[in-house]
Amino acid sequence: MRIVDVITVVIVDAERAFSQALAYRLNAEPLFNVIETAGTPAAGEEAVARLHPNVAVLDASLWPEGVLTAANRLCTSHPGLRLVVLSSVADTQSACDAVRARASAFLAKDSSVDELIAAIRGAMHGETRVDPCLLTRVLRELRYEGASSADGDRVHGLTPRERDVLDCMTAGLDRAAIARELVLSINTVRTHTRRILAKLGTHSSLEAVSVARRTRVGLRPIDHKMTPDPAPGGPPSALVSWRYLRGS
Repeated sequence: MRIVDVITVVIVDAERAFSQALAYRLNAEPLFNVIETAGTPAAGEEAVARLHPNVAVLDASLWPEGVLTAANRLCTSHPGLRLVVLSSVADTQSACDAVRARASAFLAKDSSVDELIAAIRGAMHGETRVDPCLLTRVLRELRYEGASSADGDRVHGLTPRERDVLDCMTAGLDRAAIARELVLSINTVRTHTRRILAKLGTHSSLEAVSVARRTRVGLRPIDHKMTPDPAPGGPPSALVSWRYLRGS
């Protein structure tokens, strides 16, 4: 995970009013600097190559070849880039493709500005966020992909403490809740998460949870009383904690 004083952002969206409004709101925050907006895929990819932003915010509908191909190309060409993908439709396939392509977030385009800001900030902290209305379907889709005995072997290769952390991740606890549950520091939880991802051969905690759910290896129940209460008017705490989902 990179530590930066200012998160530089490129926004790629055909709706100029949306791009300008989001750029204005982000630039009002000391942590963000929107260095360019673009209205086409070509202009967006050129801006990313030229300016090397920390985060690119992409409208999934702009790329005719699909978000998987576009995100894979961007992440491969710019390994340090974090992607926040927005969609105007609740499309499970596109959400799964974004996760497979290592995008840091897949959110509805009509998400609140605060949610978008949290997603961009979270991307720099190694988090993955999936729109709550799609999360269950995305997990189900990834769960049934490519299950094999190798998955079980990799899970069995985790240390007991790493298995404890994976159990908590599978129960939907975020980093802070895992730290409380296991009496660890958040930095220690982050270190265990990185090791879990490496040993399971996954790019994100969402994929790691999918492996654990496919194998059903040694998963124990977690006391959900440890999970923080949701914000007033927000989604249930299980959905809030799932938004943790990318160890780094």
